[in-house]
Amino acid sequence: MRHINKIPFLLLVIIGILIVPGCVEKTEQLEIKDGDLTKESTKKMYTENGNEVDIEKPHGKDALTFEEYQQLFMDMSKELELKGLELKKATTGKDVKIVEKEATFGKRKYLTLDGTLDMSNVRSTQESLIYEDRESTKHLSITIAYSKYMNGNDLLMWPSIRKYEGVNDNLVEHVDTATLAYKNVIIFILQSTDGSEKADTVLTHDVITSLIDYLNEKE
Repeated sequence: MRHINKIPFLLLVIIGILIVPGCVEKTEQLEIKDGDLTKESTKKMYTENGNEVDIEKPHGKDALTFEEYQQLFMDMSKELELKGLELKKATTGKDVKIVEKEATFGKRKYLTLDGTLDMSNVRSTQESLIYEDRESTKHLSITIAYSKYMNGNDLLMWPSIRKYEGVNDNLVEHVDTATLAYKNVIIFILQSTDGSEKADTVLTHDVITSLIDYLNEKE
């Protein structure tokens, strides 16, 4: 009886020895596979309207690639000069916003190229240059945002700062904004003051023309 009882036990031990290495090997293979995902393969994992799309390929003959967009921002941070303003900060890959997917029409959770966040290779689709005047009473930021789709070159928006009946002027007269399109890049200009004076529309105009002159030179 003792020998009969030992046989099932020995069989279980043998089966366990055979199965465990197989499980370990499978786990190691999965880990290697996951860790071996190249940037090229992860780039293809973006879906749009239910279809898989190449996130690296912009739409339009003259559209900038993501790398060209990044280079444009780096060049702007070094070369763009704005009269009366001093560059205080350039975000250079750090301006990443976490959003609800509903805020991006269901496309992205992060404002990055593929909607995910990889801290070893942050691919933010928005970057900012932050300027101040000498007295630090005026703040001016230029944010450039990458899109796959062409918008052409134009001044898209420059809302007027004016008095509207029933509107508290103090809430609006210290801010001025404008939006430019350059190929498939959106450029947003924000001027704000510390409240000691009104926003200067002439300054915003000068920034717009300086940006256009700079971008024309890049052609």
